[in-house]
Parts: sequence; structure tokens; C-alpha cells
Amino acid sequence: MYGISEELLAHGYGTESRAIAERVIKWVESRTDAEKAEPEYRLILAKASLMTGKYAMAYDLLTGLVRADSTNVEYR
Repeated sequence: MYGISEELLAHGYGTESRAIAERVIKWVESRTDAEKAEPEYRLILAKASLMTGKYAMAYDLLTGLVRADSTNVEYR
């Protein structure tokens, strides 16, 4: 879903992109705590949060990811 959101944004469909990003957030939040703790889920949640204007949430998630692995360029 996140990839679809990126594509929509790249092709000028900002409203639709944000709607899909909101669905991504809801989907990740519905996962188990163990799943949500996985770096991949946290990164997707951070990116979707950025797309929906939830900057504080994205910052907190990305800060935690950088602390866990400061060598990962995607987290930075």
C-alpha cells in the first residue's frame, strides 16, 4: 500500500496518496506489538506519517530507528 501511495504522489494525486497513507498507518497499527516493533514496520509507519503530515510521530519513529542502527542511510 505504501508503494501505491508513493506512486500516486509522484503522479500528482496528493489527496489520494494521503488517503492511502492513512490506510497504511491504520494497517500497521492493527498489527501485533511484536510486528510493530520490527524495523520494517516502523520505517513504513514513519514514511506514511510523513506523507500525512504527522511529523512528530515520524520523527520519533525515525529517531528510534537511527538509535538502533545508525549506519542505515534510509533511517537517516
